[in-house]
Amino acid sequence: MIRGADDFITKPFKYDTLIGSIKTALEKSNKRKQKIQELTQEVASQFQSMNEINYLTNHAVRSNLAKILQTLEMMKSEGLSVAEGMSILNHSAVEIDRVTSQINDLIAEENHCRESVENTNQQIKCNEVILVDDDEIQIMLNKLIIERCLKPEKIVTFTSGEKVVEYLKANQADLMFLDINMPVMTGMDVLEKLQQEAVNLPVIMLSSSIDPKQINHCYSFENVAHYLVKPLKPASIEFLQ
Repeated sequence: MIRGADDFITKPFKYDTLIGSIKTALEKSNKRKQKIQELTQEVASQFQSMNEINYLTNHAVRSNLAKILQTLEMMKSEGLSVAEGMSILNHSAVEIDRVTSQINDLIAEENHCRESVENTNQQIKCNEVILVDDDEIQIMLNKLIIERCLKPEKIVTFTSGEKVVEYLKANQADLMFLDINMPVMTGMDVLEKLQQEAVNLPVIMLSSSIDPKQINHCYSFENVAHYLVKPLKPASIEFLQ
């Protein structure tokens, strides 16, 4: 049996024993064939998705990136006006965002992921707002949007997860905008640490990722009220006004 036999019948054997052993072996064989067929179909499906992703990456994404780089070069050399260049840049950026969503949908479909529903049962104040992102340019841009849209009394910014955790141990805030992909301590790590420390405040996750698995993980934390995809737009935080 260890060497691979499906059964072992001791002589002398009964007819029914032999027939039963044959039936069992055939059932095992059919199950193996069915499993191989399912795996073959799964591999074929994944191969097709990989081909589609490869096509979208090499054609749609790269062609629009090439447009962006060429447009910037022509704007520098004054071959294009700012208005003409901005129009091309905006169109190319929108196309890259659309294609990225399309790629993510293919990945999500293969991984059998579903998007979660946001935790909308929280009443959110905006007097003191915390903004956490390891990218200082992103902090500057998001801070401007938050100031204009929410008009908080105070905005406190952090470029690392460790510092915001230490701050919230000793201070209170009404709302936090939290980036996910940060070095050392990620946004997920911050959520887990705050949960351990029993620090509870509404959190809006900010990420360039549209991976359903990551979205689901974020919403598994009760204080995560929303998951917003970068770039942050005024329209996306209107519900807080």
